[in-house]
Formats: sequence, C-alpha cells, structure tokens
Amino acid sequence: MIGKLKFLTSKNRIFDRFNWNLNSIFHLWRKNRKSQHLIVEGEDAVEKLLSGYAQGVRDFSGSDLSGKELYQVVLPGIILANAAIVQSDLCETALSSSDFTEADLSRTSLIEADLRWANLRESNLTDASLIGADLRWANLQNACLRKTDLTGADLIGAVLTGVDLSETILDSVRWSPSDKKAD
Repeated sequence: MIGKLKFLTSKNRIFDRFNWNLNSIFHLWRKNRKSQHLIVEGEDAVEKLLSGYAQGVRDFSGSDLSGKELYQVVLPGIILANAAIVQSDLCETALSSSDFTEADLSRTSLIEADLRWANLRESNLTDASLIGADLRWANLQNACLRKTDLTGADLIGAVLTGVDLSETILDSVRWSPSDKKAD
C-alpha cells in the first residue's frame, strides 16, 4: 500500500509539472500572438461578426451593429467597446464576460440576455429593454440606464456606481441572493 501511494504521489508530481509546462507554453503563445481586431459594419455586419468570431476573433471594438438582429446568438467574451448597437435585437443572447465599454446600446432589446460578468462601464443603455436579463457581477459603472426597463433583471453583485437610473423601471429586480427570482 505504501509503495502504491508513493507511485501515485510521484505520478501526480510529474503530471503537475507537465501541466505547468503546458500552461506556461500556452500563456507565452497567447502573449506573443498578435491580437486580432475586426470592425464590422454595413448590410453584412452580422455575417462578418459571426464568421470572425468563429475564426477566433474576439475584438470587434468600434463596429456598427445598429438595427441588426443577433437573436439567441452565443458570443461569450466578445469585445464590442465603443460599438454602435442602437435599436438592435440581442434577445436571449449569451454575452457573458463580454466588453461593452462606452458602447451605444440605446433602444436595444436585451430581453433575457446573459450578461454575467460583462463590462458595460460608461455604456449608453437609454430606453433599452433588459427584461429578465442576467446582469450578475456585471460592471455598469457610470452607465446610462435612463428609461431602461429592468423588470425581473438579476443584478446580484453588479457594480452600479454612478449609474443614471432616471425613469428606469425596476419592478421585481433581484438585488441580492435572498430576493425571489421573478417568474
């Protein structure tokens, strides 16, 4: 039994060293890899975005997706900082850990969108619809949510420092884990 235990411990150490080396190589490769950035706009903006995302591009900062439909699309970790996404349909879209810093999302429909851990710092969400949206741990610092509908949204752990909530609908919003989730 003792010999077997030593063997497992020794094997685990080798595995840990091997794992560490793979992680080091991966981080070195990722650090030295040139970051890809793509700006999409025009009639075929959605197709370009989905194609680029499928090829590994995550940075679409400055893109124009105004009036576009991205219904039920899965795009975790996408970067749309400084993007124009005005009056678009992003209902039931999976956008966890995404970056919308200073993006214009005014009049956009984000009904039941997954925005957990998303960065919406200084973004414009004026007159947007976030009914039932999951905004747990999202950064909404200095965002404009004027006239936004947050009915049934989950805001547990969200950063709300400096947020403009003028005329915002906050019915059944979940602020803490003890609050009952809206149906």
